[in-house]
Amino acid sequence: MTIFFEFKEMIKEFYQNHERYIVPGGKLILYLVLFFMLNNKISQELTVISGIIIIVLSILNTFIPPNWAVLTIIGFISGRIGYISLEASILITAILLILYLLCVRVFKNMAYFAYLTPLLFAFRLGYAVPVIAGIFFGPAALAPMCAGAFAFKLSKYLPELLKMRAQNIYDMPEATILMYKYIANIMIKDTAVLITVIVMAATLAITYFISRRDFHYIWYIAIAAGTAIQILAFIIGVILLKAEISMLSVVLGSIVGGAIAVVGQFLRFSLDYPRTEKVQFEDETYYYYVKAIPKVKVSKTEKAITKIK
Repeated sequence: MTIFFEFKEMIKEFYQNHERYIVPGGKLILYLVLFFMLNNKISQELTVISGIIIIVLSILNTFIPPNWAVLTIIGFISGRIGYISLEASILITAILLILYLLCVRVFKNMAYFAYLTPLLFAFRLGYAVPVIAGIFFGPAALAPMCAGAFAFKLSKYLPELLKMRAQNIYDMPEATILMYKYIANIMIKDTAVLITVIVMAATLAITYFISRRDFHYIWYIAIAAGTAIQILAFIIGVILLKAEISMLSVVLGSIVGGAIAVVGQFLRFSLDYPRTEKVQFEDETYYYYVKAIPKVKVSKTEKAITKIK
């Protein structure tokens, strides 16, 4: 077991020494992948101009707060859709801005969940988000995560929506009304969108609640419970409401999310439970009961090299 703790200390030391390069480099790669994915989702065509815009926006978002980055992403989506259909662009922009104002603007520091969630969904790992968010970020990540999941689930209807564009300026009012009706009908009939948002929100809340209890290894118990509850809830939702949700993606994403959460928790800190101490003391106002659990600390093994003459 010691080797794992030594490896953990090596990773932490490496990150601390190279943080100034790792953080912006990771952000830049994230935004490049995200923008290229969005461009491909909206249109298969990638022009030189759109490629330059993607690179510029990715570099810009690397150095600005995540809530501002969401606005640049919304602007990019609106512009790309507007090039194909002005009516669809207005409708999609309105929906995204409502989600931004209701779910992202309030929780500025958690805004990256609004675009990380759809990005992971594109790689069939979106269901990994609730357990990770519940363990490491808490309730503040709930609204941006749900907004991202909602936006991604609706995005599969974008190609059909773009087909409704007006052929000329005189048909624009009729096409716009048709699009609004189409979106409203989706929200009513597509139970997969509702189930996904509700189950992911419940998983995050349950994982967070369990992780705050006072038991040994409670973080790992919370991860296992959140993973199992999410899979079970989706199975029940699919059976009862006959929602079109890929259970393979649910199971795979949930397990991957649980595994990432376990590794992340191990890297964050590990507790030496056998050395738990309970201390009682008092002052003039209160009597205190303190439970102290030491963190596991392992020094890096020093290798001595002896020269043989």
